[in-house]
Amino acid sequence: MEKEELKILEELRRILNSKNEAIVILNNYFKGGVGKSKLSTMFAYLTDKFNLKVLMIDKDLQATLTKDLAKTFKVELPRVNFYEGLKNGNLASSIVHLTDNLDLIPGTFDLMLLPKLTRSWTFENESRLLATLLAPLKSDYDLIIIDTVPTPSVYTNNAIVASDYVMIPLQAEEESTNNIQNYISYLIDLQEQFNPGLDMIGFVPYLVDTDSTTIKSNLEELYKQHKEDNLVFQNIIKRSNKVSTWSKNGITEHKGYDKKVLSMYENVFFEMLAYSMQ
Repeated sequence: MEKEELKILEELRRILNSKNEAIVILNNYFKGGVGKSKLSTMFAYLTDKFNLKVLMIDKDLQATLTKDLAKTFKVELPRVNFYEGLKNGNLASSIVHLTDNLDLIPGTFDLMLLPKLTRSWTFENESRLLATLLAPLKSDYDLIIIDTVPTPSVYTNNAIVASDYVMIPLQAEEESTNNIQNYISYLIDLQEQFNPGLDMIGFVPYLVDTDSTTIKSNLEELYKQHKEDNLVFQNIIKRSNKVSTWSKNGITEHKGYDKKVLSMYENVFFEMLAYSMQ
């Protein structure tokens, strides 16, 4: 581990000890295929590797994060699935233990029933549901990382209102970058209503084609647009065949290119941690 990374971990532990509760981070954007769930999977792996206690929350009907984690860790069914936990007002029995450091609330298709459950609720009560149920769990963890659907919905609203920080993975494509302001406006609306402490960590560029001049140009423009607010990560994620292999067979560190690709995610991970301590 580099000295700077070790310093970040030590400072994070000091802050967490003084807070005595987890930092909650949402990984989300209103576009699929931007590497969102894979980034969450890699963060789960890295928090475990660096001995941080983390709760991963898969608030997606497709349970992509859960399925991805199951390639590397043994994921068992919870005693009470995520939807039933939300319905019952208690998530403790929806948590499964993957390692000594890594816990997960698995995604379930039953989450499709959530809008029906909250239909008669006020918008505030509906939006605060997850935040309310996470409150008694936060003292058990260093980090809570939420992965949810890439659309405006009760699922996304819940995740935003429950979070301290939002991290936004996006492709350096015109279609993706054009949606940025709409997403920020959506965040600000919920922030002003229900979560004034919410902060945006920034955008994590995901490059599908590293040789494309158009994508490189879009990335340069993205950095230029956010030069003053410094919201674009200096470290980026590049599409890799190794990651596809990990998605099929699980994450490894002893095979060809493992460490090179893993270091790419480590750089983003530590940049995220550094920001969350500011």
